[in-house]
Amino acid sequence: MEPAKTHAAELGADADFLGFPIHNVVGVFDDADAAEAAIQELRESGFAESQLAAFYGTDLEEREAHTLPRFVRALQHFGPDRTYLERHEKLLREGHPLVMVHVSDKRHKARAADIMHHHTRGHVTYFGTWVIQDV
Repeated sequence: MEPAKTHAAELGADADFLGFPIHNVVGVFDDADAAEAAIQELRESGFAESQLAAFYGTDLEEREAHTLPRFVRALQHFGPDRTYLERHEKLLREGHPLVMVHVSDKRHKARAADIMHHHTRGHVTYFGTWVIQDV
């Protein structure tokens, strides 16, 4: 089962400033299997389908996932910190899947980051209202 695409409308539309990806933990994975294992563990840990979104790089046609341009546009709406945008865009283009988890508090942020770290040695980043940080 794929993660819910709750944020698809926001990604494809001209979302309001700060509309997305605020309060999301984003993990970068080596391959789809690792991303899907993280998604499964996130589900088992109590994260709802509506909190999950997956982005796949080179195999977009094969999977029903969000597209690279929509992800890039979502990050562009966030603000001026181009470092994170460029890093995530480059990794997607190289074929690395990304998983996003919408979190409501510090406890859920830490839990989502811990789960992602179980499945990746890649970057795990939190996009907050006033901060972007590696977690």
